[in-house]
Amino acid sequence: MHPIYGVVGVLMTVLFPLSSIGSYGVLWTQRADDGTSESTGVVVNGDSEVTGAQEGISADSMPDNPNQRLPLTVSGSIPNSATAVSDDLAVLKNGEIRNLSTGASVTDSKIVGTSTTPPDPLAKTDGSSFIPTSVHKVRAAMKKSASQAASGTVRQSAYISYGRNQTTSVAWTSSEYGAYWGSYNDSQAFFGASGDLFAQQANHVIDVSQWQGTIDWSRAKAAGVQGVIIRIGYGWGNDFDTQALRNIRECKRLGIPFGIYLYSYAYDTPTASNEGSDVVSKLRSAGVSPDDLSYPVFYDLENWTWTGHTPPTSSEVYEGMVNAWYAQLQAAGYDNLGVYSYVNYLQHELNSSALHAKTRWVADYGSELPFQFTTNDRGWQYSDQGSIDGISGTVDVSAFGNGQYRASTDVAQYSSVSVPDGTYYINSFAKDSSGVDITGGGIDDGVRTELHQSNSTTEQQYRFTRQVDGSYTIINVNSGKALDVSGGAAGNQAVVQQWAPNGTDAQKWYIRDSGEGYYIQSALGDWVLDIAGGSLTDGTSIRLYAPNGTDAQKFLLSSATAQIPVDKGAADVFLEIEREDSMFSQEERGRAVELYFSTDMTTQQVAEHLGYPTRQCLERWLHEDPRYADAIAKPIIPFSKRVRAVRLCLAGLQQKQAAAQLGISQPWCIIGWSRIVRRVW
Repeated sequence: MHPIYGVVGVLMTVLFPLSSIGSYGVLWTQRADDGTSESTGVVVNGDSEVTGAQEGISADSMPDNPNQRLPLTVSGSIPNSATAVSDDLAVLKNGEIRNLSTGASVTDSKIVGTSTTPPDPLAKTDGSSFIPTSVHKVRAAMKKSASQAASGTVRQSAYISYGRNQTTSVAWTSSEYGAYWGSYNDSQAFFGASGDLFAQQANHVIDVSQWQGTIDWSRAKAAGVQGVIIRIGYGWGNDFDTQALRNIRECKRLGIPFGIYLYSYAYDTPTASNEGSDVVSKLRSAGVSPDDLSYPVFYDLENWTWTGHTPPTSSEVYEGMVNAWYAQLQAAGYDNLGVYSYVNYLQHELNSSALHAKTRWVADYGSELPFQFTTNDRGWQYSDQGSIDGISGTVDVSAFGNGQYRASTDVAQYSSVSVPDGTYYINSFAKDSSGVDITGGGIDDGVRTELHQSNSTTEQQYRFTRQVDGSYTIINVNSGKALDVSGGAAGNQAVVQQWAPNGTDAQKWYIRDSGEGYYIQSALGDWVLDIAGGSLTDGTSIRLYAPNGTDAQKFLLSSATAQIPVDKGAADVFLEIEREDSMFSQEERGRAVELYFSTDMTTQQVAEHLGYPTRQCLERWLHEDPRYADAIAKPIIPFSKRVRAVRLCLAGLQQKQAAAQLGISQPWCIIGWSRIVRRVW
């Protein structure tokens, strides 16, 4: 993407003879006995083997860009509020671009574009990436560098690794600041320099553009490339990146997982919408369907330079832009989306929870990544110094993986759950205050499902009706339409929508007990409802995906038809339930629940079999959540603890947090209690 540097600086040959100096920030493998380097595909010059922590970082480096050298001077005409966008260019708040050292205005259209056409964003660095940084930080770094020089402190550029005298080649580069590859949970993983896990089940991913030239993708794949993010273009109304179509074809031909990115030049909602429409057009022209994408389509948001234009500075403006861009792609069926940026921008111009929730790839060339992802999947672009067989020059390298382990799961191994026919809310196990919603409350065929904060409307209520094969039809109460897999074509990211009931398997669903929440499995095969990217923000797409064991695929069912007097307070409601329940012993309740779940008997039949006067008591024990039965069959949770749990949830805690705090082993019970109180209040 955007952050790349050349290896610069003076090697301290007096202290470290050239023959003992290796490359910077890498892990090496030993030269083979026959004199040839072991073929790992990623080549680096050097004769040493890294055996431990790498040495320090240069005081001559640009802030946030360890391989770019500080300028000798910064013109006094450039204010501290300006942003350095390369090692020799700065952009002022008014959008004017100047030479960092001389202060002279830059007018070269290849660098600044024209009033109607933006430049290639990589032109100002000759294809190298650069993380924009403030001129204030540049001046501070220069002052520190000068102070160290005056005191005689030895400085070295980037990391100098040294050890045994061997010719080597790198298996994969690590960060210039010491972030490194390792293993976790028996999977490839990436760690910050302190040893903190960034991602497990992690893959070596690069991002490429026309500046990498014509890539030999067979050699790159053999070198260990496990994923690629391909630049499709920049702005709107411009041509493809000149290598994009070939890069896409080659990745598809060789089975290399890939995603897409577009560098944004938008400055308001209409221009962002134009960029979204342009990406859709390019993807279709390139023959890229949603199913082709293993990685997201990324919206690259950075502090751009374009003559006559200035980028937004408000997170509110950016929120509107991102929503407009997302809307264009989602309308075309591309739901696997994300934002890419760098830490400083995310801490300032993009500093909002809504934008951070959509951010799935971050550039930072430090020892740790100071950004908190809300999605389980995440990417860290940790260096621009990847040297990979098949690619000329250097390339950006990233670690893409999961924060939480994603198990490969066969949901058919889980027991099918039988729930009483009735109307339910489908809440997320990861965030029980949000659930499955029909976008915009639409009533037409084809309106998609999404995650949304619970609001107790009929748009979030679904009638479950058991079929003879044990599956269920799930009908939205507001529209009368069934949850449906679009076109009956199941697969990763397959669209889940509402459609007129038609009795096909595309509209049948099994409820599987995961042990903590339910999988809702399509009758079309081993595919389950999934919250895209594990994001818990309103508007996140809910689609099909292969089971992976994450909370993004687990749901709770709670009744929408509890008959509770609405003129009573929360305590009165619970007391009334306690009085009615006291008619039956804990053993009797447990026996009734067990009988209901272990047979095909209805609640009425269970009541008659056990000699209960009515079936209503059993239905109440079940109706808030079928998993409530587990709590009934165990020691009853005291009334006082139920009230405390509800109060904690109403104060903002999630059910799992409240349960942990109060020592309740069945956190799913709390959602039922909370929903009763919300309705009463």
